[in-house]
Amino acid sequence: SNWELSAARAASVVHFLARAGVEPWRMSAVGLGEHRPIAENTDEKGRAANRRVTVVVLTGQREAEPVIDHEVPWAEGPAVEQR
Repeated sequence: SNWELSAARAASVVHFLARAGVEPWRMSAVGLGEHRPIAENTDEKGRAANRRVTVVVLTGQREAEPVIDHEVPWAEGPAVEQR
């Protein structure tokens, strides 16, 4: 499924960063599948744009808003745990 492919793509980035020396406990991976597109999925260009990984670097200060909120009314599946 798109969700599984998305999660695998995110996990591969975490593995890459771990091999590069980032401590694994400092990272997490979330796959959102087709639920957060940045482009239309009607053509190859749009689908390619949606096959992305977003890396969020936290500075140690707690964000005012969660990076991914867990109240996504149009998403199906498990919620993402808030930090």
